[in-house]
Amino acid sequence: MGRWAQSRRRASAGVAGELLPPPAAPVLTCDGWNLVAVSNEPLNVGSFTQLLSSADEGGPYSVEDILVTNSPTQFVGNGGYDGSWLVARELGNGLQFSGSSPDSNEIHYVL
Repeated sequence: MGRWAQSRRRASAGVAGELLPPPAAPVLTCDGWNLVAVSNEPLNVGSFTQLLSSADEGGPYSVEDILVTNSPTQFVGNGGYDGSWLVARELGNGLQFSGSSPDSNEIHYVL
């Protein structure tokens, strides 16, 4: 393999990964006991949605749960998040999207 072919191959892999945009932020709601993250990216099949929590409004957040993205993605609350500030974040599937989405709206989970 020549010098030019090798550099072209190396450059193309990095450029392709950088061109993928992050997914849009999901919308987080509360459905009774459960927390529901609704995806805004129907093409982000095979990705994951993170649920993050904080004791304080605005963070800092820590990851509580990670589930395969569905629309809606339903996290079971069962009172474990009572009093927490929560956001959701969708991860890119590496095909149409890369990286992580901006945080969803923040909700205060109180039973």
